Amino acid sequence: MKAILRGMTMVSVLALGAAGAQAADLVEAPVVVAPEMFNWTGFYVGVHGGLAAGKNDYSLSGF
Repeated sequence: MKAILRGMTMVSVLALGAAGAQAADLVEAPVVVAPEMFNWTGFYVGVHGGLAAGKNDYSLSGF
């Protein structure tokens, strides 16, 4: 009786172990690529303007 119970336990453990390994056989879904929103190729002209004005004296004449 113990041999039958031990044998049935081993069969059930092996069956459950093999059933759990089938989860890796799933089919991957195709990757959906989002459409391009901006096209950064082309001609570009950039203009920078600035003004540096102030009355600060940063000279080292005091040393």
